[in-house]
Amino acid sequence: MSRGLDLAKVQAALDRAAYRAVHGTREERSGRFLPKKPPDANGGLSPYPEEPAEALAKAGVSKDEAAADMRQTSEKFRQVGEQV
Repeated sequence: MSRGLDLAKVQAALDRAAYRAVHGTREERSGRFLPKKPPDANGGLSPYPEEPAEALAKAGVSKDEAAADMRQTSEKFRQVGEQV
């Protein structure tokens, strides 16, 4: 198996890209990479590998504790912003 460039495959990819740039849909013409399948089961781009409630349960933290921690952190950020 060759580890070098296969010029035929490169040329075929360039030809496909050129065709899509002229004749493709609006998204294809944009030149952006469009994944064929969504990365998660819900069809969205979730930054979490699991649902937040599941992550909290694994960490042994209740929703109320997490909410209190977020309020406390928000208050600290607000105080720091006022000092600046």
